[in-house]
Formats: sequence, C-alpha cells, structure tokens
Amino acid sequence: MREIWKHVFFFFIKSNTPFMNNLPQIQDISNSLSWLYIDTPAQSAGSPSASNSVFLTKEVRRCYVMETVSNQPKWEGKAQAELAGAKAEEVWPFLADFSGLNKWFPTLSTCIRVEGVEGQPGCVRYCAGFKTHIDHADENHVNWTKQKLLSIDPDSMTFSYSIIDGNVGFNSYVSKVRVIRQDDGCAIEWGYEVEPVEGWKPENLDEFIGKGLKVMAKRMEEALKAGVIN
Repeated sequence: MREIWKHVFFFFIKSNTPFMNNLPQIQDISNSLSWLYIDTPAQSAGSPSASNSVFLTKEVRRCYVMETVSNQPKWEGKAQAELAGAKAEEVWPFLADFSGLNKWFPTLSTCIRVEGVEGQPGCVRYCAGFKTHIDHADENHVNWTKQKLLSIDPDSMTFSYSIIDGNVGFNSYVSKVRVIRQDDGCAIEWGYEVEPVEGWKPENLDEFIGKGLKVMAKRMEEALKAGVIN
C-alpha cells in the first residue's frame, strides 16, 4: 500500500544560491518528482559551467510538485444508519440514483453526471459544496470531487465507487454502499478505504461519513413518509 502526498513549494531566492552541485543529483531528484521546473537566468561570467552546477539568482520562482511514496497502510472504516419501518426495496432507488446524492447528503450543493451513462459502471459524477472539518482562509473555496461508479448490483442492493479527482486530498479512495434488509426496516452501510489524507485523521473521516449517513437516512425516511418515490 502506498501513501502519496503532493506538495507544492514556492521558493523566492533573495540572493545567488547554489541549488545543486551536479547534474546527476538533478537527475536523481527529477526521477522522484511528478515534474520538475527550474527557471534559471543566464549564468554570469566566471560562474561554474552548467555541466557542474546550477545557480539561481534573486527573485527566481520555482515550483515543484513532489510525490512521496511510503508504506503506510490504508485507512478503512464503515458506518451504518438504520431506517425504521422503511423497506430496503424502497430505499435502494434513492441510492441507485448515482447523480442524486445532493438530495440526501448534507451540505452537498451539486451532484451532476459528467461522463458515461447514468447508473451504469463507468459513469462519473461531479460533487461539490460539501463541508469538512478543514477551514479554508479563502471564503470562496469550494470542496469538490469526481466519483466514478465501479459496480452496481440491484439484486444485492450494492454499489461501489472511487474518487478519481478532486481538491480534498483523497487518493485511492474506494467506497462500497449497500442496503441491508432488517426485520423492522432496513439499514444503509457505507464502507470505505483510502490512503492517509493530509490534514485528516481516521476519526475525522469516520465522523464525516457517519454524520452524513445519518442525515441521509433521516431525509430518506421523511421522503418515504411524504410519499416521494425516486
């Protein structure tokens, strides 16, 4: 299992600073980066040749995107919410509506299909506007992810999806959601696994999914009582 952290670093060099001593070192570092960009001005007379070293002069901006791979285990979790008096067959259509998550999940303002055929494996939904425990300095910041439907089985009332893009830092996130029949109703189970997320703890994710699922269950119960059929 891998943990991939992506960091963007901006350096502003105030004076002539030796950056690397030789090109082999540059090659070693570039091999561990997603990409490497160095904006270097023409070297001044008398400076070491480019074959031996690189010098960056003042106010030169450099940007690096680095991938660090470690062997930390993935986080795994599972949440469950019961719906008293609701039949599993009544609840399943609400969840099978892959691009209708914004009807149920709290603070999710947008959920639209952007690729594929609705309800078929391979379709992708764009979800935006949901809140997490992280506060952003930019008041206009909007959390978003793109989620791909991996599988769906109406007989077992189960589907799975993965997060394939987004700005919340989830890498290799895979989730399995199912409706479970019970004697006095049903329950929704939401399991997940994901690589460790920067700025999060496992309990943050458990709370995010657990609380969200409880709100979803309550809203679905209210919809069924009101006679709403998806």
